[in-house]
Amino acid sequence: MSSFFIYTDMRKLQTYESFIINEMYLFIEEEFYETIDNIMRKYDDPVAKVLIKLGGGDFEKLRQTDLSIDLDNVGMIKFTNHPGNEKKQSATLGKVVNSIIKAVRQWAIEYHLDDPTADIIEKDVNNFVTRYKGEIQIRKDLSKHLEVVSGEDIRKYYNEENYYEKKGELGKSCMRHTHKGNFFDLYVNNPDVCQMLILRSPEDNEKILGRALLWNCSVYTKTGWREKFLKQGKLMDRIYATDQASMVYVFTDWANKNGYYYKEYQDNSDTFTAMLNGQENTEAKVFAVEVGSNSDIDNYPYLDTLKYYYINQGIISNSENMFGIDYDLMMDEMNGTVDCQHCDDGYTECSSCTGKGQQDCDDCSGNGNTLCSICDGDGVISDGEEEHDCDECGGQGSIDCYICGGSGQVECGDCKGNGKLDKCTYCNGAGK
Repeated sequence: MSSFFIYTDMRKLQTYESFIINEMYLFIEEEFYETIDNIMRKYDDPVAKVLIKLGGGDFEKLRQTDLSIDLDNVGMIKFTNHPGNEKKQSATLGKVVNSIIKAVRQWAIEYHLDDPTADIIEKDVNNFVTRYKGEIQIRKDLSKHLEVVSGEDIRKYYNEENYYEKKGELGKSCMRHTHKGNFFDLYVNNPDVCQMLILRSPEDNEKILGRALLWNCSVYTKTGWREKFLKQGKLMDRIYATDQASMVYVFTDWANKNGYYYKEYQDNSDTFTAMLNGQENTEAKVFAVEVGSNSDIDNYPYLDTLKYYYINQGIISNSENMFGIDYDLMMDEMNGTVDCQHCDDGYTECSSCTGKGQQDCDDCSGNGNTLCSICDGDGVISDGEEEHDCDECGGQGSIDCYICGGSGQVECGDCKGNGKLDKCTYCNGAGK
């Protein structure tokens, strides 16, 4: 699990009975860190700055607790009081922060260290707690505006005209433009396995603040080149939002509650750490979705994660080789095309001319010349008294084929000189 560390001595927390721990440093989980980091950036908050600054240095100790967000109680945080203890307790944020500050100050005095909390006063702690509560409440309130859509609504909410604001990762999405509306048939035509979670704007419910594709999939573990089926599962794909820092966790909270895997980091990588119920799931490596052959699709979307398409098997996956089979199409282009393993620019090579666009001339069998009809190939003729070079062929005995002009090649009748024949059955002519 990605985490942030705050190191401090907890021996002095005699008034905080649940935190009487000898030589313990605080281990802050990523969501809590991201929240206080967001508070620091928004408000230049001194307490948030100090909590972040406390990472490492002279306050490193030997044991740990886990501090994490308590979404059920806005002003509380969760913690454990022993390393490796998965059962967590809750306490008010203000009490925990004051306990940390007290411990750091006492530790600094005892060991003559610079005290990073020296300028923190009670008002600063109160302001920090208020801001933290505000961030968590926003997160809880936004969750009320989440909605699962499918079919044509996926096409609708990819369009930037339906974004509340064109900023953040959502505003930079390569699939947001109106002219790319016909790229989403793969999603629209497969509502049984593909849906999308959207975050509607509280200010304008017809506009969205974020989106993430949802997949019903088979989940596999993988060792070397071997896959082993784990179970049927659900995957939340990359999250796009107008404000990643404050909105991504609205989506992952939903994923945790609804049993979805999701990516630890919101990027376009096909190899990723899968999260489930807020924890790393080291077994889940390969995700495969049954979408069928989709033979009528001419344009394909850009996929962040499940970008490898196995046409004959009718699946898309984040693995470029499944069960010893290489993928057919890779959907990582932004213009509706695909990288097809089987064709050149979307068309199969003409077998009659092996892609050259020309074939041997039938009249001269590809030689480029034919026997001279005047001298019958001898190169000489006789006028009855003496022999002399044939005027027709100049004594060569052959003349340039009048069909191919001496080249021996003519335009292929099957491909009309193009070198390509039918649309590739794998990519339906999309090619690259």
